[in-house]
Amino acid sequence: MEFLTKMKKNITLVVAIISMISAFTVNAAYTQSHDNSSTYLTGMKSMSFMEVGLSGSTLERKLKDSYYDLEGYEATFYTGIDLFKWFTVYGRVGFVSADFSSDVFSKLDGSTELTYGVGAEARFLNHDILDTFGAIDKVRIVAFADYDFYSSDTSRGSYDWEELVFGATIAVVNEINGEPAYSLESISLFFGPIYSTYFGDLDEDQSFGLTFGVEAYFSPRISAVFGVDSYDFESPSVYGSVNVQF
Repeated sequence: MEFLTKMKKNITLVVAIISMISAFTVNAAYTQSHDNSSTYLTGMKSMSFMEVGLSGSTLERKLKDSYYDLEGYEATFYTGIDLFKWFTVYGRVGFVSADFSSDVFSKLDGSTELTYGVGAEARFLNHDILDTFGAIDKVRIVAFADYDFYSSDTSRGSYDWEELVFGATIAVVNEINGEPAYSLESISLFFGPIYSTYFGDLDEDQSFGLTFGVEAYFSPRISAVFGVDSYDFESPSVYGSVNVQF
């Protein structure tokens, strides 16, 4: 038991550091789950009905039948409304800077343009685990979808495209709000499959991928997320967000 206790504290410390770094990152694809069990499909009525946050990500994507690959970054503000205690819809707006790199031709620098989109998150499971596993207190299952609009103006012309994303994650949660050494409520590690396809002037090379990362709750209503999307395991995109629930 002493070994499990030390391992639990070491894992908690490492993940906490990573999570705090992510708090300074401005998914957009993934806002992640609520920490309150009442905001899941099973549970009591939630006291939270709205959330806001800042999110951001790098853009790294291989393009189909093209000498160029997409790269850049985006930063957005989003707000979400709970239609049900377990189902949230989102709207977001921000800025994107999308460039096109190539091993054959010169890089095409893109302009900074407006980006916007909508999304939804469904929280299905928040299951308590007995202390048998030491550092695992809960298991969560969350599904999400996004539809986003992008554009980029380069020296070779303008490009406009839309992205549709579906995904689901399973998360293992370590609740540490009772430990005096940490100022966190809980930490979770999540992973799962994602599907992303482009419409418009760009066409993605790979549609299926994997998302994984970490989420830290600094209080029951304030959290930070840091994660990675990878579709070919060569050009991963990094994303992060800071979220506040009301």
